[in-house]
Amino acid sequence: MVFQSNIMREMKAPIVAFRLVDSWRLAMGAARATAKAHGEFQFYIVAAIGANGKQVPMRPYHMKMISNASSDWIMFSDQLGASGRRGGAPIGTGKYLVRIEGDFFQPSEQEVSIDLSPEAPAVPLREVELKPNSSYVFERGRGVPDIKGLKLPAVLRGTLQDKAGYPLYQAEISVKNQANLGTTATNIDGDFVLPIPPFLKDLTLQFVVTHAGLNQPYNIPGSTKVVPGLSQTAGTHKIPVAVTEPV
Repeated sequence: MVFQSNIMREMKAPIVAFRLVDSWRLAMGAARATAKAHGEFQFYIVAAIGANGKQVPMRPYHMKMISNASSDWIMFSDQLGASGRRGGAPIGTGKYLVRIEGDFFQPSEQEVSIDLSPEAPAVPLREVELKPNSSYVFERGRGVPDIKGLKLPAVLRGTLQDKAGYPLYQAEISVKNQANLGTTATNIDGDFVLPIPPFLKDLTLQFVVTHAGLNQPYNIPGSTKVVPGLSQTAGTHKIPVAVTEPV
């Protein structure tokens, strides 16, 4: 798929193009064309990717993107100078890692190729499915399609802390023996959210945590009984990991 835009920008072609899709709405049966991700989004180039595929971290480059009603986000070559950057070399032709951050979705990182040459081919529109974060609002017309008889999901919200009691950021949470529920991740406050589709009933969940500071996955003691259609707490849990604070 090639991005088509009414904004010609002096006939310049877009160099990056994303279509952001709400993965929860897809799971609940919404058509892909209508499952656009809502809210405000920010885009950052956070690493360059070398010929060997190795990521080289860099100062975040705040990309100035343009959006349309379909939740397509594009960037033109003449916007590179308008994007925020403090120091460092300018962005040129090459491969980069782009971090997508939204009000209601977990961050997503995507590898992109930027070609600034005059003969650069038309950029493909990349579809990115985003998972809800702890601020996502599960309701009809947004998180749940308006289908007669369809119940609202059970929404589990919890918090993870390190062993000193500080929020545990970028921990991944999964459910033991329930790979179909996927994974979720904590935000900077250690909060996470896990939606449970309403057609799954009589579930008792045991959470498993993975984190860069853990040598192996950690099973949170105890379990959580899912009550269909309710927003409920999965509790606050201390994970046996020490996180080094930045200087």
